[in-house]
Amino acid sequence: MYKVENSIENVIVDYFGCIYVETFDIDDFKVKIEYFYDEDFNGEKRYSYTVRKPGISFHTSGGYGKNNEITFPNFDSVFDSAIRVVCYPLEKNLDKYREIKLNILLDV
Repeated sequence: MYKVENSIENVIVDYFGCIYVETFDIDDFKVKIEYFYDEDFNGEKRYSYTVRKPGISFHTSGGYGKNNEITFPNFDSVFDSAIRVVCYPLEKNLDKYREIKLNILLDV
């Protein structure tokens, strides 16, 4: 069973305002989800993620698409994208992907 542990929740205040950070431990991976309220887009949340594994490089997505649109409209979409990185290649790790998602839904 893959247990997803919500390890840290922080608020960072910088030049752009408050950035909300949530970090999850999934096996050896650290998944960090960040979001802030983008005043340029009617105060909508702008999500991004970083996936790290010790000894291996990391993957990140800033949540900005072409023409500056919001890539991830909600927490579920950004977290799903990060889990796909953890479970890459998805075709070989589909059971792991489903179990992580199920644990999140059931809040195990």
